[in-house]
Amino acid sequence: MSASSPAVRIESLTYSYGKGPPVLDIPELEVKRGERVFVYGPSGSGKTTLLGLLAGVLPSQGGRICVLGQDLGKLSPSDRDSFRGSHLGYIFQMFNLIPYLSVRDNILLSSDLNRSRRDRIQGFSRENSAKEIARSLGIDAFLERKVTDLSVGQQQRVAVARALLGGPELIIADEPTSALDFDHRERFLELLFQECKKNGATVLFVSHDRQLEGLFDRVISLKEINRA
Repeated sequence: MSASSPAVRIESLTYSYGKGPPVLDIPELEVKRGERVFVYGPSGSGKTTLLGLLAGVLPSQGGRICVLGQDLGKLSPSDRDSFRGSHLGYIFQMFNLIPYLSVRDNILLSSDLNRSRRDRIQGFSRENSAKEIARSLGIDAFLERKVTDLSVGQQQRVAVARALLGGPELIIADEPTSALDFDHRERFLELLFQECKKNGATVLFVSHDRQLEGLFDRVISLKEINRA
């Protein structure tokens, strides 16, 4: 994959569920490497579907999706899974933490499941890398506790640490700040950007809450680029 290629390049993308009408019809979209991009749109506008396609969770139906120079349409489902695990960090709206695991083990999970993420941790053991990210995000005191013992804001930071461990090139965030007040949302983004800057990671953040858009390099209205 060429480092000079965009982080995301979409051409003539269409997607429908079953025999229903198109949910997405996006002629073109490009996100440069290192950009922090905010994509907004109301509920039901196709935001989560778009992220699912970019992450390779959903198979493309029409058009072309290139992520970090890789044409996802040319990959098998298992290859898409491997690519996602190696190169993308995904922060879910509901965090998707494993409730019976400790904070430490939740953070380590992404590198447990993917060798490329383990191999990119240089100079530190995985455990020390997890500790360092946890310290940067202010959750190092909770490493041995179960995630169910933490507040929503603390759980959110665990999800971010898990997504960032191993230095993925693209961070995709699906409305992860919806449960926080504005001050905590802003602080969360400051911490996220700080950690992403260390690795030159691109951030694609999707939300319906436009209060945060001033913190990003670029703002995209999904309604304006989606003809569906």
